[in-house]
Amino acid sequence: MKVKACLNQKKAIISSLTRLKNKTLEDINELDSSELKIRKNRFDTIGEELKTIFDNLFSLARDNEIEDYILEKQELFDTWEEMLILLDRRVSHLNKTNKNTEVTHTRNSDSTEIKLPTLSLPTFSGVIDEWLTFSDLFQAAVTNNQNLTGAQKLQYLKGVLKGDAQKIVQSLPITDGNFQIAWDLLKERYFHKREILSSLMKKLMNISPITCESHAQILKLVDSTKECVRLLETLDLKVEGTADIILMFIIQFKLDSTTRGWWERSLDSEKIPSLSELLQFLSNHARSLMTEGYGVKRNISNKKVTLVASGFQLHCSYCQNNHNLNKCDAFQNLSVQKRVNFVKSNNICFNCLTQFHRKSAL
Repeated sequence: MKVKACLNQKKAIISSLTRLKNKTLEDINELDSSELKIRKNRFDTIGEELKTIFDNLFSLARDNEIEDYILEKQELFDTWEEMLILLDRRVSHLNKTNKNTEVTHTRNSDSTEIKLPTLSLPTFSGVIDEWLTFSDLFQAAVTNNQNLTGAQKLQYLKGVLKGDAQKIVQSLPITDGNFQIAWDLLKERYFHKREILSSLMKKLMNISPITCESHAQILKLVDSTKECVRLLETLDLKVEGTADIILMFIIQFKLDSTTRGWWERSLDSEKIPSLSELLQFLSNHARSLMTEGYGVKRNISNKKVTLVASGFQLHCSYCQNNHNLNKCDAFQNLSVQKRVNFVKSNNICFNCLTQFHRKSAL
C-alpha cells in the first residue's frame, strides 16, 4: 500500500472518530444500555482501523516522519480511550439505576403518589455562573434534609431544573439511588472552577458605581460585593493579602465623591485598609444616612447661587482654637457618625469642612 493511500484512509478514519465522538457527547444521557453497547462497538471498530493504518504508515514512512506519526497516534488513541471510559461509566450508572428500580419499585410507586411538602426552591436552567448559588441553596433545603428519601430529593430536583440542565437528568427514573447519580451528572457539567471564577470577577467589575450619597445605593454595593466574596470562598479562593487590597480599591473607586471623602477622613494615614473595613464603614455610613433621612430624597433648587467670601479669622467651630475644622485633631478623633452629625448641625460644608463661604441667592 502506498503512503498516499494510507494517508487518505487515515483522514477518513479520523473524520469518523470525530463525528462519533461529537454525537456521543451530545446524546449520551439519552442512550439506553443496548444503544450504549452498540456505540461502544463502533468505537472498538474505529480503534482497530486506526491501529492497522498507523502500522502501515510506520512501515512506509521516512525516518524523519516516524516521530510525528507516533505523536499523532497517541493523541488519537487518548481521545478514543476517553470516549470508552465515558461510555463504561454511563453503562455502570444505568446498571445501578436498573438494580435500584427493581429493589425499590413498590416503595417508590407509593411515594410518588404522596404529595410532597411545598418548598421554596431556586430554579436552574444551565447558566454556569448561577450554579454555585443554586447548588448551595438546593443542598441546604433538600440534599441535607434527613427526612426526605433519595426518590423525593430527585423529584424536587427534577421540578426545579429547566432547559439544558433538565435534559441531563430527564431520562433517570425517580428512585433513591438515582438522586446522587443525577447530582453528580449536574456537577460534572456545570462546576467548572475557571469559568465560574471568570464570571464572578466580571460581575464584580460590573457592579454599578454609586452616583450620589444614597443609603440604598451604598447597601446595594455592599451586598453585591459580599455575595461575590462568599462565592469566591465557595471555590476555596480566600480573599486575603494582595487580593483583599485589590478588591478594596476596586470597590473604593465605585464610591461617590462625598462618601469617598468621609471614607478617606476615617483612615489612618499609614495603614492600608482591608476590604472588610471598607464594607463595615459603608454599612455604618448607610445606617447613619437612613437615621438622618439623608440621601433618600433631596429637593434641589433651580435658583442660581454665588459663593460670597466673608471676612474671617481662623477659628475652629469644634474646639474654638485658631485653626480650621479640617485641621482639628479633636474633631478627627471622633467617630464618623459623630463627625457627620456635627457638620450637619452646624451647617458646615461637607466638602471642605470650613465655614469660609456662605450661599446667597441671586
